[in-house]
Amino acid sequence: MYLTRHYVSLTAGTSGTSTGYTDDVCNGYVRAIRYVISTSAPIPTTGTITITAAESGLTVLETTGPAASETFYPKARAVLSSDASNVYYSTEAQVAESQTELIPVAKERLKFVVSGTGATSGITGGFYAYVG
Repeated sequence: MYLTRHYVSLTAGTSGTSTGYTDDVCNGYVRAIRYVISTSAPIPTTGTITITAAESGLTVLETTGPAASETFYPKARAVLSSDASNVYYSTEAQVAESQTELIPVAKERLKFVVSGTGATSGITGGFYAYVG
């Protein structure tokens, strides 16, 4: 399978919230999310970025607004097979590379939501999603 790159541009209205979707459906694993900061009206560090699979609601990434352009490599936390309660690891220190899984998407778009930017309109941000 090959990688596909999707671009989503968001501009927050007076509510301080913006939602956007990839134009095409995604198939494969989410390999990377690249946030490209706006030079004129960037997402503030107090803002929240949430990326999910649009139909299933599977969480891909939740983070606050970065202070600069940044690339994220999202992975899902693994569950211990020996843990009868099926509890996810609770701290970052417990999550080693071998204890995470790539996040799958199948025939659905990615949904990007920026919120908590205040009532300032014109806040912008661009996102690249690499899936494959």
